[in-house]
Amino acid sequence: MKRTVFVLALVLVVGALPAIAADGNLPGGTAISVAIDDPADGDTFAEGAAVDVHGTAAVGVGTPIKDTTVVYVIDVSGSTFAFAGVNCDGVAGIDRVLTCEKEGIKAANAAAADANSSVANSGVVAFQTGAAALDVDPAAGTQLLTAPGPNIDAAVAPLTSGGGTNFTAAITASNTVFADAAVKPTKLLIFITDGFGSFGGGALPAGTVVSSFAVGTGSACTGNLLAVTALGAAGSSCEEVTDPSDLADAITDSIGSSLDSLDLEVDGGGATAIPNSDIDPDLPLDGPDSVDYWTTTAGLSAGTHEICVTANGTDAGGQGSVEDCVDVTLVAATCVETENPHGNKKPTAPANGGQGQNQDGFYVIGSTSGEAVFVLDDGSGSAFGPFADGTDIKYTEDDDAVPSVQAMGANNGSGNNGENQGNDTDFHVIGTGDALVVYIDGFGNVTTTACLVPPPPQ
Repeated sequence: MKRTVFVLALVLVVGALPAIAADGNLPGGTAISVAIDDPADGDTFAEGAAVDVHGTAAVGVGTPIKDTTVVYVIDVSGSTFAFAGVNCDGVAGIDRVLTCEKEGIKAANAAAADANSSVANSGVVAFQTGAAALDVDPAAGTQLLTAPGPNIDAAVAPLTSGGGTNFTAAITASNTVFADAAVKPTKLLIFITDGFGSFGGGALPAGTVVSSFAVGTGSACTGNLLAVTALGAAGSSCEEVTDPSDLADAITDSIGSSLDSLDLEVDGGGATAIPNSDIDPDLPLDGPDSVDYWTTTAGLSAGTHEICVTANGTDAGGQGSVEDCVDVTLVAATCVETENPHGNKKPTAPANGGQGQNQDGFYVIGSTSGEAVFVLDDGSGSAFGPFADGTDIKYTEDDDAVPSVQAMGANNGSGNNGENQGNDTDFHVIGTGDALVVYIDGFGNVTTTACLVPPPPQ
């Protein structure tokens, strides 16, 4: 939307309208937003100014689209009965690998149950020599999917270790869950194993992202585990978690969201990354969270410019972005030669106007935005004004004069200016040097243009 801008003398007063964030959703449904708080849409600046840009960006804050189904595939083979060498559940003592796997799912499930999460429902597959899609809801019948929360924890809790490690069976059972009518468009398979399983091939529904985790030192992202991961769509990955106590954080990150980077673009000229020195806190940042940014454009020429900031993020569905833009206007001071009212002649500079200035000192002054300007005598430093856009002046350079301004016929109500020069000129300005027309924006930036008169330069 356009912000209302009121101009009073030389001070910009911007209507007290809050910045409106550009809100969107990442491919998995997580909310992402970015807002340019300053400048406001419609602000004006002096020509050549570098515009300060400030705002906020957030991910996982706001209303998500609950568009994601997560299936946790947990290895319960005999090797998971081994001690992991670390504590995973917070209860004193060394835990078994299976306990660490369960704790990882519990942590991810808690994150999925958050109101800002994009996860709508979840299922569990347990595999060893064979595999089974678990009933994850106490309601009558077999429920393969349920909302994130206590039902998932309850389904995982009684699992025990035993048997071999059959990746093929795990994928087959996963497809049973993904065939459920309640599955959402964004599908994420969390594949957890502590071993090197057998795999005879298979397939997953189109678009399914696979996040595989090789737990402990007896597994690795090689061979058949990489083959399982490769069944997934773009964004699929395999992570080696050699310390099983780190598994909870690793899995939680895979279903979460992150704010990855911010870009600045002016007039569609190509995005430039905003560095972390201009962002607080640094990116990338796990959601839900937000940042403030303060950055600056290069100096801009006179005219209207579009300034855009893009927030880039990632969730279980992949990468996405959202953009907010404002238009600002860079204003130039103007000094246009005009006729000497006495005889309506427009004197030219020597060489038939080659210097483009008025030898008699008659000018129309103003700004490209229609805002008021000042006149500065560059000899004495004296300033006069403000003068409304479109004001007619006569400027006289006199080394011996006292710098001054006086109303002329067009402005003093007399019908003439006392100098037999007609009544079209508003002010007579006298200085010891040449005249500079000065525009000052509401942020203190200044731009000038010269009105040259004799003696040289002219």
